[in-house]
Amino acid sequence: MAVTATVTDVFDVGKRLVAEGTLAFTGNYATGGPALSFAGLVRTSKFGSPTMVIITNILGFQVVYDNATGKVLVFIGDNNNASDGPGVEAPDATAFSTIGITAARFQAWFKKP
Repeated sequence: MAVTATVTDVFDVGKRLVAEGTLAFTGNYATGGPALSFAGLVRTSKFGSPTMVIITNILGFQVVYDNATGKVLVFIGDNNNASDGPGVEAPDATAFSTIGITAARFQAWFKKP
């Protein structure tokens, strides 16, 4: 399982550095989500972990970055049973391509040291 970030642009906005780019989803999803690292990407490597990551929602899915764990979580609308509701986590060991997610766009905000 992998989520790979590619930075396409970086903006200096005073006390923050903002990186924008794309995410590629490969392999299988695991409960709790795959880790997302920005280490070594452009200038962001000297700023450590992002303070906020915004991932564009993909139609029918909610894809979020968990700041506490550094992982990307995927939630799907699964209303096939009365006990189900919208926003259940994607099934463990399911290929991202089967889920229907292969790419997304992101903004990552980093606090300057």
